[in-house]
Amino acid sequence: MNKILTFLALSTLMLASCKRDLQFEDPNKLTYEEYLKLPGAAVKVGSGAMIGMLNTVMNGEFGQHLLCMADQVTTTNRYNEFWDWAQEPRLAIKNADTYGGYGAISSYWAGFAQSNLDANAILLQIRAGEPIKDANGNDRTSDSKIAAYFAKGISNGYLGALYDRGIIVNGRSSDVPTFTDYPDSYKKMVENGVAYMDSAVAAANAATSFNFDFVPGFAVNKTQFIAWCNGFAARMMASVARDNAEAVALGASWWNKVYDYANAAPSTDLIYSYANESVYPGTLDWAIYLLSDGAGYLPVDIKVAHLVDRTGTYPNYYPAAPTVLAPVQTDDARFGVYFGYTPNFGFLRADRNRGLFTNYARVRWDNAFNYLAVPGAVSPFWQNEETALLKAEAKLMAGDAAAAAAILNSPSYSRKALGNLPNVAATAADIKKALHWEYAVCIDAASGPLPVFAFMRRHNLLIGGTATELPVPLQQMKVVGGNAYTFGGKANAGAKEGKFNEVTTAANVGWKLSQ
Repeated sequence: MNKILTFLALSTLMLASCKRDLQFEDPNKLTYEEYLKLPGAAVKVGSGAMIGMLNTVMNGEFGQHLLCMADQVTTTNRYNEFWDWAQEPRLAIKNADTYGGYGAISSYWAGFAQSNLDANAILLQIRAGEPIKDANGNDRTSDSKIAAYFAKGISNGYLGALYDRGIIVNGRSSDVPTFTDYPDSYKKMVENGVAYMDSAVAAANAATSFNFDFVPGFAVNKTQFIAWCNGFAARMMASVARDNAEAVALGASWWNKVYDYANAAPSTDLIYSYANESVYPGTLDWAIYLLSDGAGYLPVDIKVAHLVDRTGTYPNYYPAAPTVLAPVQTDDARFGVYFGYTPNFGFLRADRNRGLFTNYARVRWDNAFNYLAVPGAVSPFWQNEETALLKAEAKLMAGDAAAAAAILNSPSYSRKALGNLPNVAATAADIKKALHWEYAVCIDAASGPLPVFAFMRRHNLLIGGTATELPVPLQQMKVVGGNAYTFGGKANAGAKEGKFNEVTTAANVGWKLSQ
């Protein structure tokens, strides 16, 4: 293995959060390259790349931190330091490996970087002319290449969407940089990820047979897979901008590409039916967990009820004791189906900020077990609502408000078909309000935390002082001899402290002003 790939693998494995069952032999007996040549080993590594990547997309309890930053989840719970990320005024991210919430920044890096390296190993073997075979001797070279491109595409794109910088290691010796920094911009990381999604689509189209069986319990045919690739490409391209000025500056050509990808994305939900612990929709699972009093363990932020209120009186901060808010009055028929009201506050503590309280919990994806890791439990890998929202937003950002409104007003779209809501006017302000509403109600915690967080970031909807991106985790900075750095905090609102002159802390112009 290339020296730098070995070095990177060791550094990311220190942080790895996703389960692996690769059954490596004694390293004194086998090198990694020799292990890959064992019957079925390379397919297992490729499956590990896919599973690790998808688990990181749906990132368990650590996905809640981004949802707190996006005011989709609220909490005063100190487990994993959730409260720090929901607290107002906003706090700076603590980039320290002794910090209880460190996994909120380290787990994404570890999971995506490791999946990228696993995929690199597969591609290096294929480029060397060595076929990929399963344990029964069946040739899986074509399928493994497709899966490796897919894993690399999402891993690179998500690293760019989440962090301020990264390092592109594509497995060719000519691509190996001097490893003294993380030199590649977040935008370059996303563009590299999208390019790999294009490669996955091209490889799938060229394949004479297609068997995407790398994710237990979830199978897609070639048409569904290509649509999935396009959906992720659209999501990642839309997630580049750190504020609205940057989103506008991307220009019509960028947003037209987002539309083209979204137009080829899934038009129906891709649903995962739980099979075993290999793939687990962790972020959604934590978000739907209900306590015995009917409150959510990590309940719905007051933002969601405030957005759908038809009276204009529902507050954006919870009132002081002893007030308990009544159910919100809304015209959205979906709201009472997706969210449940309770007068109880569960684990919310007034001494830690009653303004963070809420009366709503999630019920849309819940089941009798109150848990998604049981046979038969279902959750989305992709929601068709997100496809429509990406298309509408892309049209708006490219300057075509009428086309954007037409998408949202389609009789087949959830807003009309299930919500029974009136048409959205073809103005930028009304379309943005509708998009914000839809991301909060329909997308919510499903499909992982990135879609809602990135949408609010690129439209200046984050509360002032919210970090717009994650810093490279301290342990990874130590690898290059660097020091810890961070973003966020109300005192830094509007700051441009990034290596690429991007906004790193949201200005105080969000959906509500900071406390």
